[in-house]
Parts: sequence; structure tokens; C-alpha cells
Amino acid sequence: MNEVQVRENLTYEETIFNGILVLTDHNHETTNFAWWLINLSGKLLGTHVAHIGLIILWTGAIKLFEVAHFIPEKPT
Repeated sequence: MNEVQVRENLTYEETIFNGILVLTDHNHETTNFAWWLINLSGKLLGTHVAHIGLIILWTGAIKLFEVAHFIPEKPT
């Protein structure tokens, strides 16, 4: 049986092609694509969700501020 050496800082993906197990590493040198962006997708999703939360919080605060200062008798 062949031994597989795993190098650090590389991600390995197992794919089966014609019944042969192939280990491929995805890095910028072999694929000419920035795989680090895909690895950060969870962090990017979290920051976008947090940003949306801040926007909703801000709009809610402004809405409460305007309602608190609303005078129905005063024309606009």
C-alpha cells in the first residue's frame, strides 16, 4: 500500500477518477486561483450577517427616535 505524506498548510481533496484515488492539493501555484478566499467564506458570511444586524439596529433606533419626537398637531 502506498503511503501518503501530508504537508502542512495545504488542503487535500479526494476524488475518484476511473476507480483510481487521486489526492490533489489546491493552492495558488497549482490552480492559479486564490483558494484562501473560499476558506474564509464562513468568516465573510459572519461579517455580512453582523453588518446587516447593525443596519437593522440603526434603522430601528432612528425609527424610535422619530416616533418619540413626533407631534401630530404640527404640520410637516
